[in-house]
Amino acid sequence: MDRLVTAGATLAVLASIAGFLGRFHWAIDLLGHQRRFYAVALLLAAVWLLVRRRWTWSAVAGLGLAINAWLLWPMYLGGHAEPVEGATTLRVVTFNVNTDNTNHAAVVDWLGQTDADVIAVLEVDRLWVESLKTTPGYRVPRSEPRSDNFGVAMLVRDPMPAGVQLMESTMHYHPDDRYRLPTLGATIRLNGRDLSLIAAHPLPPMGGTYAEWHSKTMRWLGELAAEQTGKPEIEAVVVAGDLNATPFSHAWPSLVDKAGLINSQRGHGWGATWPDHVVPFGLGIPIDHVLHSASLTTLDRQVGPSLGSDHHAVIVDLAWSAE
Repeated sequence: MDRLVTAGATLAVLASIAGFLGRFHWAIDLLGHQRRFYAVALLLAAVWLLVRRRWTWSAVAGLGLAINAWLLWPMYLGGHAEPVEGATTLRVVTFNVNTDNTNHAAVVDWLGQTDADVIAVLEVDRLWVESLKTTPGYRVPRSEPRSDNFGVAMLVRDPMPAGVQLMESTMHYHPDDRYRLPTLGATIRLNGRDLSLIAAHPLPPMGGTYAEWHSKTMRWLGELAAEQTGKPEIEAVVVAGDLNATPFSHAWPSLVDKAGLINSQRGHGWGATWPDHVVPFGLGIPIDHVLHSASLTTLDRQVGPSLGSDHHAVIVDLAWSAE
């Protein structure tokens, strides 16, 4: 048994280190996503080896555990700034409904009960858009359905509550993207101050070509978010969607750091959203996200139920930060 535990700990440590080298190959980058799994496995291994007095191997497992714990702690212990007193809450939902998902009625019913102010829906075709138009209490101001898995649509509450107003909506496109994938954009007025919402769905980084485009798209999204932040009338940016990336992906900093974005996941735990069939067993990973500028703060973050998609929705409550 000691040999088996030692071998498992060694593999987990090597995978933990290899996860930092994702820029060199897309397959290596995938090793970085399961940080929580590595941490749990190495914790158990370290305790076992310590009890068995295998001091050297226990230290190796402990080192691997420390590496992953250092990366994971913001998700569990990270905090958010206090909101402005009396600030209106903006509830944002992002949901990849899966183009092939036929459970339209259940999704529409659930969306109508979320109390969201803005909903970004991904992987919509024409049939999905028509179904979304029947969502009680909502309208669809902008959509671009597609027959592949990259159609997008936006729902907003109708009428919108006091303190929240949709000023405009648009579509953004990467200037060199041969796939011409749409990225939703909207300007929302919250308590008299404008913020820019960007809802995106980059290609999954599987295979060399897609991985290259995923990296390019993440970098472009960072530039787009920074460009929006630089506008004098825009006081914050929110980036939402299925980013096909965890916070441990090598492409993550090119989006987050460029625009100075904060992950709403901070302090709210792992929050796995994909794939649906393993999420209940603790093996899913968080690839659906809501990120925001420091001028906003996260009040609450939840993961939605299983509704026939391979993804779970993310529900985030935002408000202007007092800091």
